[in-house]
Amino acid sequence: MNLQIFSDMVKGAATRFLLMGCALPEQGLLAGPERLSHLHPWPEPDETWMGEDNRHFPMNIGLLIKEGIDGLLVRARHGRTKACTEEQRARLDAITSYLSLFAGHIQAHAALARSYADETPDSARRYLRIAANCSAIAGKAPQTFEEGIQLFWFAWRARSLNFTSCIGRFDVQLGWLYQKSRDEGITREEAHDLLCELIRKLNRMGSGDTLMNLMLGGVDEEGRDVSSDFGVLVMECCAEVGLSEPHVNIRIHPQTPSFFRSAAARLMARGQGQGTLYFDAEIIGPLEQAGVPLPFARGYANDGCTEITLEGHADIQFWQMESMKALELALFDGEENPSAPHTPVTKWNRHFPARRFESGLRFGVRSGSMETCRTFDEVIACFYRQWDAQLTLFCQRITEKILDDTTTDSFQTSLLVQAMLPRVLESGNEPLRGGYECSNYQLLSGSIPTVADSLYAIKVAVFDRQICSLPQLLAALRSDFAGQEVLRGQLLRIDKFGNDQEEVDLLAAALAEHFCQFVEQYPFPCDVKVLPGLYNIDFVMFASILGATPDGRNAGDAISCHYSPTPSCARQGITAALSSSAKGNLRRGVAASPVYLTLPRLLDTDYAAVFLSLLEGCEQLHLPVINLSVVDADELRDAQKRPERHRDLVVRVWGYNANFVDLDDALQEHIINRTVHQTE
Repeated sequence: MNLQIFSDMVKGAATRFLLMGCALPEQGLLAGPERLSHLHPWPEPDETWMGEDNRHFPMNIGLLIKEGIDGLLVRARHGRTKACTEEQRARLDAITSYLSLFAGHIQAHAALARSYADETPDSARRYLRIAANCSAIAGKAPQTFEEGIQLFWFAWRARSLNFTSCIGRFDVQLGWLYQKSRDEGITREEAHDLLCELIRKLNRMGSGDTLMNLMLGGVDEEGRDVSSDFGVLVMECCAEVGLSEPHVNIRIHPQTPSFFRSAAARLMARGQGQGTLYFDAEIIGPLEQAGVPLPFARGYANDGCTEITLEGHADIQFWQMESMKALELALFDGEENPSAPHTPVTKWNRHFPARRFESGLRFGVRSGSMETCRTFDEVIACFYRQWDAQLTLFCQRITEKILDDTTTDSFQTSLLVQAMLPRVLESGNEPLRGGYECSNYQLLSGSIPTVADSLYAIKVAVFDRQICSLPQLLAALRSDFAGQEVLRGQLLRIDKFGNDQEEVDLLAAALAEHFCQFVEQYPFPCDVKVLPGLYNIDFVMFASILGATPDGRNAGDAISCHYSPTPSCARQGITAALSSSAKGNLRRGVAASPVYLTLPRLLDTDYAAVFLSLLEGCEQLHLPVINLSVVDADELRDAQKRPERHRDLVVRVWGYNANFVDLDDALQEHIINRTVHQTE
């Protein structure tokens, strides 16, 4: 291995700290730059390269806050004395250099704050307080909540640079310091002000798909409840600030106390999509069954969206394979539906450039002529042949990545991430080659409920009621139902997932089971177990390349997100929609199998009580991840027409919240149409 790479990483880190510069707040106490300085030109990649980091997983920032920079330096230096190879020693030397640069960056803020105190007597006390905090955490571990929040901000900001990153179990990282400071005299109001200051800083980093997910509640690695007043305070501060960042996620387990559950329900009732619920009883056990050690499974968090992460023990690598496109290829024997639109779309924000989206599937895989199928069982078999072929393709890609990560030195993790991993500090090994305690590769596939709707429509329309033949149906799909409005109406009226209809719900459950079993049984190398998930990220983008489908969809129309009903199809109320999702074995899709449902806002409704009841109902239904939100459809429609009047309107998109007016047209329609129609 060329050891020059470690020297280059340190030089890159030095360049980045130089570019970040120093910044002090005009008000408040948290020092540190909020954005990359515009005074410096963006450097060439080889001048700033400091290791790979997809930022989708939480750093082990809890270790930094507990031990401080000095504690990590002691670990790294001790590890070097035991290192066996030149590469291990070079890596630990680079980590030591990085930590020294990081400490110097913080000390520079202390010096700047002292100079400001000399120059501005009216604010001297505040600047001296900032200087004292920075001087303290540049070395030893923080001793107060104020110092802890400051160190958190410096570390998160150093990782994020001009981007953003995942936060993780915020109450585990900082809750103990909050309680210590409360015992020593800090008031809840003082802590509240610090948290609100941090939240506003995070929002100035961006809005929307920013990866800024934080997790609250659940159990610790010993299985003890961590629900706390600090977690409630975080929820209250996020609600009070009322902006889209960060995205709050809440872990619930059977012993979660009522005060914490009620706080979660109050947050959800605000209607901004905050408060995605993760149920420990449905996640920890399946993670352990998949080979994750129990303490690590208990410490799970989520990534920048909804996927499960193992905080401090692994990074995350995931792939999404779109099942609806696989169904289209099955319908047309490996080829696209001629009505597939391929309309250029944005990732999510209307201000992003639009582009044509690619499915990542392989065209030309022959799975048999659907037109010649004589029974519905033959239709299902035809689909499975195509689906399995595409799944095999994705598993082969994952295999290549696993081998590249574990057997070559082409991948080097960022020094900041490495500096917080105990095994790296002890051994000097690259995280992906011995420095992580486990792996976290995931294969995701969402929109399975829409696949079930389409296959069930074939069963009913072709074989049960004989409304049309398969050739006639496929001809209608090719033309996007041109001249076939009557047939399309008949297809739309066939039962859909999300209405507690046994046959279509169980078909979706069988499809989900097949997917999870395929991923679990695939022979991945290096004893790696890839986690399956019933989840899709780019559901709007995938819909843009889908032609008409047997459920009555027109080309380009919405498909379901995750394991939720297709928009506009849940017409029997929230209980029926939840019941449909609960019939699937979502525990098995342990990487991420969320259900996203939206209720219409009605007058004179106590939504905090409604959501508390729904929380308990979802727990009884054994759903692992659920996001429940409430929207005023009329307000959303008005925001489409007059966005200037609704710039502060925040909604849930998928694993994140965003300002509604920033979303592109397709996502706005998806959010409005996924509202569950109330009949109860």
